[in-house]
Amino acid sequence: MKCTRVANRAFSDGKSLGRNRVISGVRRNTMEPHLRVKLLTTPTVHDGRRGPITTGYRPQFRYRGQDNDVSITIPEDKWIEPGDSTDALLSFYRPELQQSRLQVGSSFTLAEGGKNIATGMITEILDQTMNNPELKKESVIFVDVDDTLIRSFGAKQIPIPNAIRYVRDMFNAGNVLYCWSRGGAQYSRDVAIKLGIADCFVCFLPKPDIVVDDRLEQLLDHCEFIHPNNAVTKPEATNKPMDRSGRPTAS
Repeated sequence: MKCTRVANRAFSDGKSLGRNRVISGVRRNTMEPHLRVKLLTTPTVHDGRRGPITTGYRPQFRYRGQDNDVSITIPEDKWIEPGDSTDALLSFYRPELQQSRLQVGSSFTLAEGGKNIATGMITEILDQTMNNPELKKESVIFVDVDDTLIRSFGAKQIPIPNAIRYVRDMFNAGNVLYCWSRGGAQYSRDVAIKLGIADCFVCFLPKPDIVVDDRLEQLLDHCEFIHPNNAVTKPEATNKPMDRSGRPTAS
């Protein structure tokens, strides 16, 4: 059943809806749920949806290089505005495509067309035929823009193929990628869109000016630093920062 739009109308439960709001209780999802998840929707200003997510919404479920259509059930038929978080149930239209693929704690994205509208984490697999018994730890990867994804010569931006392939390979392997830059979040997004890899990133960020952390001296001890020249599917990584030539800096 379609969602209905109303203008300043009150309902029997006493709640009043503003102009051009979607009635959340109209749709009902009769599909069998396969996953219980936590969702964080993308704010509108960061290229998220303009309207809320409601029960019956049907985005694409992006997980480890594969897209599948799902239907969402929101508890208590709530509206989830862009930027809000919620628990939800997901139902696959083709559940056979998820046989032995999913893992509790794994991250995924929900997409609408060519843009990611939410990120999520699997909290429970209700259909155990979808459970992957081979545990696989995802890596969280932050990718720079200038002199990593592109080189700039005046107004001209030249892609760096190694790094671009690496981003796509890491995304297809099921890792969680963020794109950040001193140029800001919008600049990071614009470059990723031009390179055709915007769908690989959970979100786009500016690089921080201040870090508040109780273990600052050990903040990056567990990180691997990969120069774009060495960005391959199975890179030789080092925990030491590198200079522009790809050589570890002197300690």
